[in-house]
Amino acid sequence: MQEVADMVRRQEAEIGLIVVPLEHRQLILYSLHKSDLTYKPLITEDIAIIIRKGHPLCDGNGEVVTIDQLKEFPLVMYRDTNYSFGSIWNRLGLEPVTRKILVKDRASLHEIIAGTDAYTLASHNVHAYEHTPYYSNICTMRLRDRNVKLEIGCITSRNRPLSHIASRYLELLEEAMQTRRPEN
Repeated sequence: MQEVADMVRRQEAEIGLIVVPLEHRQLILYSLHKSDLTYKPLITEDIAIIIRKGHPLCDGNGEVVTIDQLKEFPLVMYRDTNYSFGSIWNRLGLEPVTRKILVKDRASLHEIIAGTDAYTLASHNVHAYEHTPYYSNICTMRLRDRNVKLEIGCITSRNRPLSHIASRYLELLEEAMQTRRPEN
């Protein structure tokens, strides 16, 4: 997340999409504000486990997994994830993770997930892995007895207006997020 914020702050990107754990929201918003960045929440979702289809955890127990089941598998995470997720790993009972794989980009993360018994934690968006051949070997599972919420949002620079293309992209993204909001 910090890498994305830095790119927007340095004006290498107009929009940055980030995942914010709700329990760290105020701290992250303060940090973004101090960096002259604005934050707009898009959707809030439960935390989920992302694994490959055919993973040993997909042995017919439905769409739910426990922390104890995860402990025997390696965790794949982004290099700068510890910035906001370290205490969540601990609260979930995943610290210390003895087998941790750090990656820098989404493609590497998903290649590892699709080809191994590793897992990652992300927002529970079952639609993110539908209708695309790239993620055809990926599925999501919910965590049993764990209530961790993640907010997906976008950051922009307070000092620079968005271009027409970036504004339109943000409109389309907001529309897409609205159509997949969970029903209350």
